[in-house]
Amino acid sequence: MQKQQSFTLALIALSISLRLVLFFSENPFHPEFSDNILKNDEIGYDKIAVSITQDARYVPKGETYLSALRTPGYPVYLAFFYFLTDYGKELAIFFQIMMDAVIVYILVLIPGLLW
Repeated sequence: MQKQQSFTLALIALSISLRLVLFFSENPFHPEFSDNILKNDEIGYDKIAVSITQDARYVPKGETYLSALRTPGYPVYLAFFYFLTDYGKELAIFFQIMMDAVIVYILVLIPGLLW
């Protein structure tokens, strides 16, 4: 059991390291980073998060109705970091990397606890 846990932690450390290398290789503190990083579905979450931060509304500017296509959890998470960083996406992405690693560790622990 101890060997398996060590292996799991090593894999998680490797995944965090690789993600951080990719994150910092994109030069996240360059002013153009925040403008060019969003693709596809992320743009919708970003609009909602900006609306939450600026207007305390879940409906993005320019839209008149609430969309059921987006759950409120992630836009609220983004809005929290936008509030802290003046709409910078860097800190949100960094914490997302860390949360992903914690979730993987929890998912590895669950089968060991059940069986």
